Amino acid sequence: MSAIQLCRASAVLRLGVMRHTHLPENLEEVPALDLDLPRNEPLDTKDVTGHITTDITVGEDRPASATSKETSSEGSAEEALQLLVTPQQPEIPTEEKLLHLGSAQTLDRDAARKLSYQEMERVETCCSSCNWPLIRNVFVGVSGAIWLALLAVCVGWIVSMPRKCDPFKKWYQGEAMYELFPGSFQDSNGDGVGDLPGLQSRLYYVKNLGASTIVLTGIFQTGDFPTDIDNVINHKLVDPKLGTSGDFLNMVEDAHAMGLHVILTIDPVPLLTSDDPDLSIPTPSNGTGASHLQDATYPALLATLEHWLLQGVDGFLVRGLERAVDRADVESLVQEVRNLLDRYTVGMEDRIMVVPLELLRAIQEHDRHNATKVLHRVDLLDCQLQIEGRSPQQIVDQITEIMSWDASADVPWFTWRLSSPEDTRLSRRLGRSHSVGATLLQSLLPGTVTVLYGDEVCLMETESETNQTVPGLGIMPWSDDVTSADFTLSSRLPWRPLPEGHDLYNADSQQNISVQSVRAALQTHSTAVPIYVNGIYEAVGDFNPKRSSNLMVRYLDSAVLVLDRFYPRQPRWCVIFNTSPESLTRDLSHIFFRGLVVASSTGDKEGFIRFKQLHLEPGEGLLVKLDR
Repeated sequence: MSAIQLCRASAVLRLGVMRHTHLPENLEEVPALDLDLPRNEPLDTKDVTGHITTDITVGEDRPASATSKETSSEGSAEEALQLLVTPQQPEIPTEEKLLHLGSAQTLDRDAARKLSYQEMERVETCCSSCNWPLIRNVFVGVSGAIWLALLAVCVGWIVSMPRKCDPFKKWYQGEAMYELFPGSFQDSNGDGVGDLPGLQSRLYYVKNLGASTIVLTGIFQTGDFPTDIDNVINHKLVDPKLGTSGDFLNMVEDAHAMGLHVILTIDPVPLLTSDDPDLSIPTPSNGTGASHLQDATYPALLATLEHWLLQGVDGFLVRGLERAVDRADVESLVQEVRNLLDRYTVGMEDRIMVVPLELLRAIQEHDRHNATKVLHRVDLLDCQLQIEGRSPQQIVDQITEIMSWDASADVPWFTWRLSSPEDTRLSRRLGRSHSVGATLLQSLLPGTVTVLYGDEVCLMETESETNQTVPGLGIMPWSDDVTSADFTLSSRLPWRPLPEGHDLYNADSQQNISVQSVRAALQTHSTAVPIYVNGIYEAVGDFNPKRSSNLMVRYLDSAVLVLDRFYPRQPRWCVIFNTSPESLTRDLSHIFFRGLVVASSTGDKEGFIRFKQLHLEPGEGLLVKLDR
């Protein structure tokens, strides 16, 4: 056998010694051979009996005589190999004798220590005492529960996210208000005069029309109700013909349940110097309240307002105060009313004060500084837009002048109206064809809009009513009934003549397209961001936002007016209004390509229209959602 074969045999023996650590203790251990020798040095290989069997030179440059030495050694190589592989009974070596293959160093005691069978049995006994399947199932169950909880949290967070990221607004901003006179709205007891229970039964109509607030006019007790609503006897009581205080509370409760707010119209001038005992300041039983009224400049007015706030009213439309600018401290009055309203504000449910723009104009003539103070203490500016007899350019000039009061970002929003109870009806002044078109134009103006009851059905009082003290308080026509138009449930006639043409122009008429057009316009105004916002705000610092107008006049001539509303990442809207009494055609394709008709005052246009050759009827108005 050659030296190479002998080395291989020694390696096999060494592998057996290393594997001995995993064998039973009664097996013999064979000393390992150290083959890690320097090159070119002789290797004396002994057999298990201690005899030298060969002399091997390690290295690549061995002399040729090395082979002869291997073959001529005492004893043959085959016999040495036989002795190596034959089981012997040597002395079992200690741990210090066990060497790594190819290393001459002693193994570390701690690293070479092996577990005995007794120790392994103790470990196996300890492990077998644990219920590993149960532990695994519990771990999997807990992990699954944690992941399901995280998934539920993520799903809930996604579901609770708002569908739209619209600008914030308060409940009275960018909405539609519906002003009505209960005495002419609905009669429930058959006496020919409208009342609060009748109004309560018609709240659903106001809600479906798209309004979110009702403005009550002329409900206080007078000496000759409903013919006379100006000479108020008691500002804390509703007129008996309208109902009781309980009827008022029930009506307000139902309105709030339907998401409607309630605002009262009040003339404060009679309360500024009133000595009426019914208007005295309330004194609570504990004697600690009403101190804010004792020190007030106008305690009777504040006591009246507080009375109605306790009845659930959400705010007041203050009319007529401009008549007392020269003899009353309007700035102090407005500040005291503001403080009172703030005391009754709960969360986001602000109690609001609406004043006409004429009040600020009157104050500005006396003291511009006071006008600025009053401007920052009110919530809405009531602005009436005059349409009759005005050209498109004059209408635009009015809008521009009104919006100049809203130059700052922290001033109140506008509420736009086309008619008031003191005025002749809009349909009488403009004609029915123009009144609906004008309402569509009104619905596109920035801020809040106020519609007088009956304008949506083109209510037109008779010629004999135009000279009355309050010509705008006509009977609301609900149907084509020739006797009462369903205003009253009895055979008794209403307290005023029925409106002219109520058989065609009533709330139930399917032929009256005006109700559908106004409903679509009001609902769009309250939901479309580019329409209801009063501008585009850009943050400049933390407390100084900058506002720019999002209303643009896109086309203007002697007869046609086109207004455009826009907002970032929102579709654009436009309104087209023909102010002339004649039909005409305009090419507006250089401004717009096409759009979706949302409301048409004539009802003859629907779906998508193109602006290449747009035909407009007399007084026609179109509310269009433009293609992006």
